[in-house]
Amino acid sequence: LVYKKLFKIPYRVYLHGLDLVRPRRSFWKSFLVRRILLNADEIIVNSNATAKLLAYYSIPVSVALVKYTSVNFPSCIQSLSRVFRGRGIKGGSRGHYESIGKSLREKYNLENKKILLTISRLVKRKGIDLVIRALPDVWKEIPDLTYVVIGNGEEASHLRAIAKNNPNIIFVGAISDEEKYSWLSACDCFILTPKNDPDDFEGYGIVYKEAQAFGKPVIGSRTGGVPEAISDNGVLIEPDDINEIANAVIKQIKCQ
Repeated sequence: LVYKKLFKIPYRVYLHGLDLVRPRRSFWKSFLVRRILLNADEIIVNSNATAKLLAYYSIPVSVALVKYTSVNFPSCIQSLSRVFRGRGIKGGSRGHYESIGKSLREKYNLENKKILLTISRLVKRKGIDLVIRALPDVWKEIPDLTYVVIGNGEEASHLRAIAKNNPNIIFVGAISDEEKYSWLSACDCFILTPKNDPDDFEGYGIVYKEAQAFGKPVIGSRTGGVPEAISDNGVLIEPDDINEIANAVIKQIKCQ
């Protein structure tokens, strides 16, 4: 904004959603954000849901250009090839992904298990605690299911406490992109069910697209831009509904 005023340099802004929600807590931050938006030469947003947040700042939604974040699938294949270099695995083939899945399952003793996977920051809004609480009902129908949680965050200790050292819930921690792609290739279903939070926001959800790029069924919640990230091989549930989570997991796993 300053450079534009002083040197007539144009600028554009790219918004993810949270950058429009958090400033609302402060009058001065809201004022500054509005000035930045009013003077921008172009406003780009990651979803239609994020675009709707502009109304708070008296910015017409129609001025926003929606550009969904895409998955560079060839780079996924390249990353996977680096992980398993020297093992005789050819990137991009069906055998390639099957070999990766087998290696992970052997490492974590999951050869005969169904894998439900979450990759996320471990924060309250992501709803991982709801998935853990839904698992007892899932295990009644699918006793051989293991829930793998990947990521770090402020809720890590709380989530581990809820899990109560259950051997069918595995916390992996932070991982590299290469390891992330490996887990996506190994899982049977991906789940991330964010909660509705007035002070936080799920603007899109590139991880859903990554899971779908690997041909995995996904489960998300109807909040923010999540519905825009999930296509035909996904299920949307109402936020904060443990029963819907359990039913969705059972359906997605059994349909495979």
